[in-house]
Amino acid sequence: MYSEDEYVCEKRPRSVLCLPIVKQTKLIGALYLENNLTPRAFTSDRLAVLETLASQAAISLQNAKLYSDLHRGDAFLVQAQSISRTGSFGWNVSSGEIYWSEETYNIFGQDRAAKPRLELVFQRIHPEDRDFVQQAIERAVNEKTDFDVEHRLRMPDGSVKHLHAVARTSKTSSGNLEFVGAVTTSPQQSTQKKRCDGANSTFGR
Repeated sequence: MYSEDEYVCEKRPRSVLCLPIVKQTKLIGALYLENNLTPRAFTSDRLAVLETLASQAAISLQNAKLYSDLHRGDAFLVQAQSISRTGSFGWNVSSGEIYWSEETYNIFGQDRAAKPRLELVFQRIHPEDRDFVQQAIERAVNEKTDFDVEHRLRMPDGSVKHLHAVARTSKTSSGNLEFVGAVTTSPQQSTQKKRCDGANSTFGR
């Protein structure tokens, strides 16, 4: 089999082994070994060890591919959220722990070093909207229901963002209540800002 191979003919190794790397009947690679000093170097005992190593290599290669695909999927998700101005979040009611996606940090204008907290969220909510947002959240927690609320954010520079927050209830493995949802900034805000900028530019002439 190897006697007509160009590489083998040129290098003339004394022993050659080519072992397929298979994962669930699917060929994902090959292990090639050669010995330039000893003929019949790859005995049955050594072959058994190498087959075990090849099996482990198949698992490692498959895991590396899955991790690469997952990382690529995460990158696509980040880009999609940025384009659509949509962030995601999770909130464990019992522990108070909150998770924000990168775009949610962008929407709230918060540094990623800051740990998300309800207090931080309400600091951003417009003072005129805080009461009804608080009531909507308390009702959702008490009744263990989804919530869907629109309100405004007042940013540190004085600008106002119109926000739409939607969350669905779920339970952790320990039975604790948590919410998983999304926040979206209204495109109407950008349109209004463009109109104002255009009007200012017109009157400024």
